[in-house]
Amino acid sequence: RVAGTAERVPAAQVPAAVARYLDALGLPTRGLRSADLESYDWAGAGLDLAEGPPGPDTALTVVSGHAAIAETGSVLVSCGPGRVNSLFVATDTLVLVVPASGLAGSYEEAFAALPRPFARATTLITGPSRTADIEQTLTLGAPGAVRLHVVLAE
Repeated sequence: RVAGTAERVPAAQVPAAVARYLDALGLPTRGLRSADLESYDWAGAGLDLAEGPPGPDTALTVVSGHAAIAETGSVLVSCGPGRVNSLFVATDTLVLVVPASGLAGSYEEAFAALPRPFARATTLITGPSRTADIEQTLTLGAPGAVRLHVVLAE
């Protein structure tokens, strides 16, 4: 209902799940990832994901999230080394990888499970970016991702 998609897979199948999602939509397989996702075999799934700051033409970003909130379909992402706000704002396609153990029923449960001390910035992402500021016409991806896919990793 929030214009995003989601799937639940075993952790070892996360790269393949991301590749399937991109292939089904005919999207680029080259992009950026947060540093904490380096242990996945992205290349083995045919993906070329590097660490680094996003540029003006970043088409794909894969970032880890701390929690997925069932009541709203939101994902809680905290910033830190290798995971900066610009990673999930300056992209066309955003894939969020969340451990299934981070599935929470409510915001309160999700925030209670955050590691202490809190990160310098914590963001709640609910679906692709959207605005209706101009002539009350809904526009996706202004600013931020046009597409959002969440992968819950068992």
